[in-house]
Amino acid sequence: MAHAAAGGSSSGAAPQATTGPANSITDTNATVTGTVNPSGQATTVSFQYGTTTAYGSQSASQTVGAAPRNQAVSATLGGLLPGTLYHYRVIATNPSATTAGADETFTTTGTAATPAVARAQAVTGPALASADAAVLTGSVASPDEAASYYFEYGLSTDYGMQTSPDDAPRSAAPHPVSQTLEGLKSGEIYHYRLVAENSAGTFPGADRTFTTAVAGAGRRRPRALTLRVRVIPSRRGPLVLASGALKPPGPVTGPALCTGSVEVTVRSSAGRRRGRTALTRSCRYSARVGLRGVPRATRLSVSARFLGNRFLLPRAGRRLITRS
Repeated sequence: MAHAAAGGSSSGAAPQATTGPANSITDTNATVTGTVNPSGQATTVSFQYGTTTAYGSQSASQTVGAAPRNQAVSATLGGLLPGTLYHYRVIATNPSATTAGADETFTTTGTAATPAVARAQAVTGPALASADAAVLTGSVASPDEAASYYFEYGLSTDYGMQTSPDDAPRSAAPHPVSQTLEGLKSGEIYHYRLVAENSAGTFPGADRTFTTAVAGAGRRRPRALTLRVRVIPSRRGPLVLASGALKPPGPVTGPALCTGSVEVTVRSSAGRRRGRTALTRSCRYSARVGLRGVPRATRLSVSARFLGNRFLLPRAGRRLITRS
């Protein structure tokens, strides 16, 4: 949304941003301009740009100080495509808010190349959030070539922040992707969307929201940790094969629920042995614990315990299975 800049703002107000004209336009470069009023707070400025109003690219951040007066800003954009219409806008952020100027356009000189590949598709998936972090999910499909993806996020649909790009393979079918955000404010509603890029352009998914937990509200406990045990006798001593699955709390699901590790403990008359293993993406685990020097007829007590992660706490108690 656009905000026209004006002088004489008070401390604690959102910055004001007005997108200006583009100049020095060539086949592959352009200089974009704007005006920003910091409204009495330290403010950073950048320009978002791309071939659609999803933008997808952002210039390096500039610091314009805190003086409550209109200040001219500009940025030179490079690596552009010849003969192509570009959208751009100035975006200003201070401790109070992020403000985006109106959308403007320019067209680079030269002749546009014909797109050689199909557009990438981005589908924004659900998010799993704690008080200060969140895991964002989605899927990317790019049938003709590998693509890159990232998430835009912020406290409004202006976003203002984005994750580092990551790679998605060439795939006509949706390929699941995820990224983790850290350092978030607790008790806030965040907007986010997945953006996919290939040589055909930049393609955003739909906007979604998540709410970070209030600090100190704690994490959730899993419903259960199942355990299956098989004991294989050997001359050196029994080999305990333990496996099972973590059952997350419903109805919240997400890749972060299936991270963390499980500790398997085997007790016998000869003492106690432990083995630790990581959960798979499907919330399963398997561990091998060897008991050298323990007689075959010894009774064994086997237990498993989820050690937790950022979003889930270990469940109290243990599930025991005894084998002789």
